[in-house]
Amino acid sequence: MAVYRYRSVEEMPPLWKTVERPDNLREVAAMMAFYRRLHPRDPALRGSVQRFKSVAEAKNARRDPYRREPQPKNR
Repeated sequence: MAVYRYRSVEEMPPLWKTVERPDNLREVAAMMAFYRRLHPRDPALRGSVQRFKSVAEAKNARRDPYRREPQPKNR
């Protein structure tokens, strides 16, 4: 993606959305509905800090299927 530098705001191209458009709120609501369909909220996740009794319990709460736990070395 290219980065463009301008000496002043007047040199910049116009915005693709303007404040005067009355359907801006409708478009934002449609984008948010689309986002919610793509990424549904997990009811198990809370909006606060979660506390765990052990490190193992915290790792299990991540539910990351691609994370590998280190294997103990056999001596």
